[in-house]
Formats: sequence, C-alpha cells, structure tokens
Amino acid sequence: MTETLDRCVLRGGEQAELVLVTAPQVPDALAVRALLGHKGGVWEYHIDQALAGELEGLETRFYLALVGGRAVSNVMTVESGGVGILGHVWTVPEQRRQGLCDAIFAVLQPHFLARGGRRLLLGTGYDSPPYHIYLRHGWRPILERRGFMDWQPVPTPAAGPPTRVVPYAWRHWPALAPLFADGGADGLQALGFRYFGPENFEWPGLDLRQRVAERDDTFAFVAEAQDGRPVGLVVQAPDARWQGNTNVDLVCLPGSEAALGMMLAALPAAEGKRQCWLPSVSAPRRAALEAAGWRLEATLAAQLPNGGDVVVYRGR
Repeated sequence: MTETLDRCVLRGGEQAELVLVTAPQVPDALAVRALLGHKGGVWEYHIDQALAGELEGLETRFYLALVGGRAVSNVMTVESGGVGILGHVWTVPEQRRQGLCDAIFAVLQPHFLARGGRRLLLGTGYDSPPYHIYLRHGWRPILERRGFMDWQPVPTPAAGPPTRVVPYAWRHWPALAPLFADGGADGLQALGFRYFGPENFEWPGLDLRQRVAERDDTFAFVAEAQDGRPVGLVVQAPDARWQGNTNVDLVCLPGSEAALGMMLAALPAAEGKRQCWLPSVSAPRRAALEAAGWRLEATLAAQLPNGGDVVVYRGR
C-alpha cells in the first residue's frame, strides 16, 4: 500500500513528495528494491520477502521522498508490538544535504506514535552526520561514544509471565531488540552473537531469521507472554570456533526467569558436544541449565572484559 503523507521544499528549491510504502507491495512501483539495492546480502533477503508478501506479523514500512516522481531517499522501520528497528537511511548522492532526512523524520515519528509505537532503535556511526540528525530528532545514545541509539517517547510496560514457547519468527526480530539493548549488565549476554554488554540486534536478528529458515543445524525459540510480547530467546547453532561443537545462548528479560527452563525444553538433541557459556554471576541461567541436567564443565577466571568469571556448561 502507498500513501502520501506530506510535501516539502528542498534547500535547492525543488519540491519533494513524502510517501509511505507499507509492505507487501507488488509490483514495486516506486522501485524501493532498486533504491536499496546497494545493501546486499541478508538485507536484500528481508527487503525482497517483505515487498513480496506477509512476514509472520512483521510490519515493514518504507518512508520515501520522491522528487519528480522518483524515489531518492528512504528510511525504513520494521516493527512488532509497538517496538521497532529503524534502518536503511539512504539518500541518493545528488540529493544529499537537501533536508530530506529531516523531512522524513518529521513525518515518520508522529506516524509511529499515532499507531501506538513506543520505542525505536538504530545503529549508525558515532559522531557522524546521521548521528547528529538523530540527536536533533530526540534520539539518545544507549552507550557512550557509540552510534547505538534509541527513541522512546512512551514508556514500555512490564512484561507478563511467559506462557508459551514458539519458533523464532519474523515478528520477533524487532520485538527482541530491547532485550539485548537493555541487557548485558552481568558481562555476557550471548556468546554466539559476541554480545557482552548492551548490543544492537538489527543485523544478528535478521541473520538468525535467515539461518533458521535455510539451515537444518540452527534452532531458535522464543518465550512469549500472553499478549505475544517476547520475554526470552534460546539459540542452538554450530560453534564456529570448534568444528562439531554446538553452542547454546540463553537470555530472558529480568523477571521472566521462568522462561529459561521452558525454552531449554524446546531444544532438539544435538550431535557432538553442546555447551553454554555464561558469566558466573548469572544465577538464574545457571539454575535453569542445572535443572535441565546440564553440568558445569569449566570455570574461566577473569575471562570477561569487566573482570568477571565465565562458566561453561555441557548439555546432555
């Protein structure tokens, strides 16, 4: 679906039309795919599938600026349950520094709020020109001297207790982003993602969706509350460091520790050695592993950047 949101005048005097393309969109009349064709890889995997059809509850929107009927600038959001990731901020070189990005943000953010949005996250280069554009529009860095930012105009209510475990789906990609943005205080979130402190789930979450769809050795399950909000994630995948080994990452929101055992129970058996690496101070995750029959295999003293110990559990 395509709708006109507003019009603006560029610094050079040209007129621009601001439109919203809500996926799916067949045919791709405004050539969104061509505008973003430079992205490549896993990014194209999502863009192609979003334009072609529905993606398991994932909402994909392309906010475009048209000059002379041609799409020359884009900002994309992917959302689920009022939470989203903002990305693919791109303007063709000959139309840069004309105010297009500011114009798009001026319609995008009120539009997000009007449909019940609460929080958006993005990643950019620290202290770059886009970084300062986002600051002007109310975004704030999550970490000092990093381009990982969020805009949270509405507080997020506490999640309810976990009620079910389901396979990782498209809708979980943006919905899990706050879990990783706000976690990591204990020094190690998910070794398979190389996540130690708070991190941006934009690329890893999309890459994970492609891997579980296309590979038979990667599994991911999400614990959901009654309203569908994800409160935990478990991933079982080959360990890239040692051939034949399997790594398990296990995370949840604070207060949702009951999800840990539920998610472990959903994992299939694995061939070879199966391990889970955790900070030693993560008592809830350790307790869940031990209750599921995992045994402590090793303790690595002062292994983490914060000086904390790492414990290695081996699964059955």
